Amino acid sequence: MSLIYTTATTKEELIQILSLQQMNLKSAVSDLEMQQEGFVTVHHNLDVLTRMNNACPHIIAKDGDKVVGYALSMTDDFKDEISVLRPMFTELENVNIQNFITMGQICVAKTHRKMGVFRGLYNAMKKASYPKYDAI
Repeated sequence: MSLIYTTATTKEELIQILSLQQMNLKSAVSDLEMQQEGFVTVHHNLDVLTRMNNACPHIIAKDGDKVVGYALSMTDDFKDEISVLRPMFTELENVNIQNFITMGQICVAKTHRKMGVFRGLYNAMKKASYPKYDAI
């Protein structure tokens, strides 16, 4: 297995993000899996995901041509588009950081968990966002 970490650049990659998201929504996993592995809350659509990506590219982990993990990038321009995330942005307004990017939803395919993919996604986001943003 040879993973690469990069930014999402194609519509196909965004569609794969949505597919992985769909498989890991709270409504798609068992109670036991929720407790042991977690789940994702927000269901994005292709339009919002694309606009978010255009503002600041999402970070993806790929195994060959397949997206096996992602960390969504979200600027505060989108804080009112996803209501469940508004409280997070309200809290961030109380922090004295002006120039930041939010690492939004993170998801790793079941086949690639416990392999350091989250750390790889975070490090790739850190590299991709600096020096444009001061903090993640």
